[in-house]
Amino acid sequence: MKKIYLSFLVLLTIVASVSALPGYGVVKSSALNYADGGWAGWSVPAGTVVTGGGYWLTGGPAAVSAPGTPGSVWPHYTFPAGEYGWVVRDAQDGVNSPGSYIYAIFADKTSTPAVPEFPTMALPVALIVGMLGAVLFIQRTKQN
Repeated sequence: MKKIYLSFLVLLTIVASVSALPGYGVVKSSALNYADGGWAGWSVPAGTVVTGGGYWLTGGPAAVSAPGTPGSVWPHYTFPAGEYGWVVRDAQDGVNSPGSYIYAIFADKTSTPAVPEFPTMALPVALIVGMLGAVLFIQRTKQN
């Protein structure tokens, strides 16, 4: 029973120390109905840049999954100045992909990567090491 409580405390400490990075996010398209070999894209919010992306196609694989950057030209769309997004092409395999989605990961143009300060990283590690040390100490004293 004590091992369960210890595991719970360790998990709680880890979860409490992890937080979402400020200035980053993910957008998901509305349902898209791809024809076989069709193209689609989804833009990230204004004032942000695309950092990654992906897709969920119902009919099979994608032939293209790539960032859309300002000035990039695609068969279905040209991204204007200042606009970023993610572009996906359904593979030409004889199957449509209705109800598919595109995901785009974005970051604020002004955000800088958050670097945690030393205490932010050291405190959870110290708590975990301290709890494990206390458990080992208690076990040794009970054995003697």
